[in-house]
Amino acid sequence: MTFLDILYSKIKISSQLQCGLLNFITSSCFIWTTLHSYFRGCNDLVIGCLACLTTSWLYHGSRTILFFHQESLKEKDKNKDKNNKTYYIGFFTFITPLFRVLDIIICQFSIIYFTYQCASFNWLYIGTIMAIIYLFLMYYIFETSNRKFDGDLWHSTLHIIANLGISCLIESCLDLEFCRL
Repeated sequence: MTFLDILYSKIKISSQLQCGLLNFITSSCFIWTTLHSYFRGCNDLVIGCLACLTTSWLYHGSRTILFFHQESLKEKDKNKDKNNKTYYIGFFTFITPLFRVLDIIICQFSIIYFTYQCASFNWLYIGTIMAIIYLFLMYYIFETSNRKFDGDLWHSTLHIIANLGISCLIESCLDLEFCRL
């Protein structure tokens, strides 16, 4: 019996946790854009992509850990060692919203700054603008829906589309004579 088999047999992993893990995994797409910008010589964008990767991993990782321990605490409600896990959950209950705010600030600043720095009017830059429109529309839908639907799966698409937009931005800027990255 493998470690994962033991884990799945002990704890029932819900679809919400699986989507949380999916968000954490799709956050890794920023590794692609970090490498893409590094090999294209866009050093400022490397820093921006690393910042987005770090804050995204912090937020989605802490959120997944928080959910995982809340679920295990529900199942082991009769356990006498409940207090130690309660403090652990309390820490992540406090820190997860802070990581979320940090992630939003870093990502929105990066979108505004790098879109302005690489402004051009070619089809790749228009692809970046389309990705930004998708990001803001989907985020607006998430916030106005009051979480009536499972937004975690759709949030994973934000990571993928954002990275496609960043790749388009890198290539559109390199076509310019005065690339500022």
